[in-house]
Amino acid sequence: MFRRIVILTALLLSLPLGVFAQDNARPLERAMDLMREGNWAAAQIEARGDGQAALDVILWHYLRAGLGSPREVQDFLTRNPDWPGLPYLKEKSETAMTAASSGVIRSFYADHVPETGAGALSLARALLLANERSEAEAVILNAWTSLTLTSQEQDAFLASYDDLLAVHHAERLDAMLWRGSVRNAEAMLPLVGDDWQALARARMALRADAPGVDALIEAVPASLSADAGLAYERFAWRMRKGRTDDAVDVLLARSASREALGRPEIWARQRDDLVRRLMWDKQYDTAYRVAASHHLQEGASFADLEWLAGYLSLRFLDEPERAATHFRALRGGVESPISLGRAGYWLGRALEAAGDADGAAKAFAFGAQYQTSFYGLLAAEAGGLPP
Repeated sequence: MFRRIVILTALLLSLPLGVFAQDNARPLERAMDLMREGNWAAAQIEARGDGQAALDVILWHYLRAGLGSPREVQDFLTRNPDWPGLPYLKEKSETAMTAASSGVIRSFYADHVPETGAGALSLARALLLANERSEAEAVILNAWTSLTLTSQEQDAFLASYDDLLAVHHAERLDAMLWRGSVRNAEAMLPLVGDDWQALARARMALRADAPGVDALIEAVPASLSADAGLAYERFAWRMRKGRTDDAVDVLLARSASREALGRPEIWARQRDDLVRRLMWDKQYDTAYRVAASHHLQEGASFADLEWLAGYLSLRFLDEPERAATHFRALRGGVESPISLGRAGYWLGRALEAAGDADGAAKAFAFGAQYQTSFYGLLAAEAGGLPP
């Protein structure tokens, strides 16, 4: 039933306003038109004519628009714990949940951390009321060092937790610079020393392609000149300017360790593009080194870069055993049928090229378990296995 409702909702949302004006339209169809008009109350009344599942479709949109009450949020989540899009729904509901009782607030955050400043402040208050000070301080520190905040939220954090946060201002500034949140970064400048102010201005100028950036970089004190974020902005600037060789030099110089990269997941966003530029120029060895030195353990970028490292090793560098190492890592770090099928197929090809017929057969058999994917079908064909 739920799957039918979701499919119907997607179809309804793709149609123009007023298409359901005909007299024989279903209640949910009329409710969707009312919802598009912003008439939420009438939409909910109309949807009831098609039952609770139809009403929940409207409520799902209502709550994701940040319009629900604490009771509506809790009731919906209790009825529909496995609906899609719940993380976003919960994030949009955090402001509403600030009006709930401390017990309800703690229950709401039982399976996730706050994603907004308002949510973090409300959860911390609820924890303090329960005499859970260390847990409350952990919530505040996590929010301060990771979340974007409105100016009012920043003031509230400082008013209530200034002693706790004082030694973490540079950490917050660094996090906001990595996120590219200029407003939040600028708001932190008065709270940090001259050294971090100079570093922040250089990083922001590089990101904005601002004039006079060389002088700003020169103004960064020696104690912060090796900052990973500054190196990343110099790398990203070179990528934007098409200075591929210079970008490679900066990236590889920082890729000796996860710590040297600072935020390897952010560097990885441009590694894929850089690898393909290098492949286009037939710089296969350099492309491999860029792909392989990502220092990630999971995620979409991890999967893409591990596959590229394996593919380059197998097809261009005559290193099938090294390729197999990357495809094994890929297999161990992904979960979707598409990715598992791809990992099995390419591991089989690498082992086949390395002369390991038994290992190749096992890899193809593994990939063939996922024949809902393209590479799962290829694995079955390569291994001589039935569809």
